[in-house]
Amino acid sequence: MGKKGERVVGSGVVMLLGLVMWMGTAASDPLDDFGIGISTLTIEQTLNDIVLPVVDELIYVKGNALPDDCCWQDVEVAGTRLYLQNINVPQESVQSLASVSGSDTGLLMDILVQFDLDFFLQLCEKLIGPCVTILFCNDDVSLHFELRIRTVLDLYADAEGKPVIAGSDFFFNLAIPDKDGLCFVLKSALDVAIPALNLVANKVLPPKLNAILEGAFANVSQTIEVKGPFDLYWKLSNSTASSNTGQSVQMELDVINNCDGDTVAPFEPSPPMVDTITLLDQGHVLFQLTDSFLNNLIYTAFCAKTFDFSTEANGFTIELEETQSPEMTFINSTNSSAASITLKTSVKATRFPLRVSAKVTATAHFALFVSPTGVLSFELDPNDFVVTIDSSIPPVNKGTKEKIEAAIEAAYEAQVPLINEKLANYTFQLPQIATFNDPEILYGNGYAEIAVATAPMPTSVLGDMMTPVIVDIVEEVGNYYYGETVGSSSSQTRDLGCPGLAGVGATPIECQDL
Repeated sequence: MGKKGERVVGSGVVMLLGLVMWMGTAASDPLDDFGIGISTLTIEQTLNDIVLPVVDELIYVKGNALPDDCCWQDVEVAGTRLYLQNINVPQESVQSLASVSGSDTGLLMDILVQFDLDFFLQLCEKLIGPCVTILFCNDDVSLHFELRIRTVLDLYADAEGKPVIAGSDFFFNLAIPDKDGLCFVLKSALDVAIPALNLVANKVLPPKLNAILEGAFANVSQTIEVKGPFDLYWKLSNSTASSNTGQSVQMELDVINNCDGDTVAPFEPSPPMVDTITLLDQGHVLFQLTDSFLNNLIYTAFCAKTFDFSTEANGFTIELEETQSPEMTFINSTNSSAASITLKTSVKATRFPLRVSAKVTATAHFALFVSPTGVLSFELDPNDFVVTIDSSIPPVNKGTKEKIEAAIEAAYEAQVPLINEKLANYTFQLPQIATFNDPEILYGNGYAEIAVATAPMPTSVLGDMMTPVIVDIVEEVGNYYYGETVGSSSSQTRDLGCPGLAGVGATPIECQDL
């Protein structure tokens, strides 16, 4: 197992989960410590169940922030008047739907936002006397809007290992397929105006939305302060990838050893971790971590306090002290040998008149466990210690050596509850982007993988991260179309008022009873 060089890192706080939202494509990185794979089904479900309901509420609130009545005069022709009354967006009409697909070039998101805009409309001409309706434009109107936003999203690491998101292949289309109650002349006007707006939108909106995407992780910190004698420092690696099954994000995770001058704990992956994307199945969330990452956590514990004990076993008094940090190893196996731990200790074994000082290697097996809340822990098997005396003073014959080794094994096994209690202080919270019922844990050479089937969640860290970005994108697109339609800038549409129709020569007037 390799060792890492030293790095001094300042403190800071950030959620590790800020990396799992968008994915991209790159080459393998031999220093990856941690990987997350998210299927397109999981992303799609998160969008539809958690993110888009927030978008629907935004549309409903924005639509009903419009004034109840809006009126203008001189609409293209002097003497004309346009009345819109009882303007509202029925809440039941607001529906959004997303689909997600993946490829080796990125994540394709297709979002359809639908809503109705209801109002009473009259277009009339007032020269002398009452205002006379023009071309039957006097009726209750219900317009059904469909706004489609489509883009391919790709993530890559900058020079410092921070995530950068880029969008490409943008497509925007606003349609009004149903115009119930709208008179022919205004239907025709919309049929001409909307395609022109779409043409301009596909030119002017991509740079605006890329600015939103690029700013998503602008202020993210790469240091995570955790409980215990260490911090975590992450760096997005070039192994982050996407495929038709989903997306992965892989990173180098340095464990910063606080008790040793903020140096980087020394273990590094060997062999390199398999790329997460190659193991991901549809409908799953997959986590990968290396044995070297766990060894670095244990290394910080060893630095803070060594493990020692004294006990009686098989007639011997055993005094044991660790001489170096224990090392965990994962191998490609389906039996209990898949996860093992090696301990190097100094032992004094006494049984009158014999007193032996020995250097001892002990190996045991352990298992990983994931709680329903996603807390990863590991426990030693109490019946599985194998002890070998590497050297002793004075030297002993084979029979005595075997008796001492058996006594040390018994001493270890008696201490397993205490050891497991100490190990319980070194748990690791997996990103809470899935439910953790019935996780499947498999082992490879140098790493372990934890697969969790996608299931509905009342809340999701993934959803919490995606929501502000998706909301900003939908709002920016909606503001563009509203602003272009009514002749006002998007900055003015944050607090919506009556549309300004200066582009057709109209001026607002006080509404009067018809």
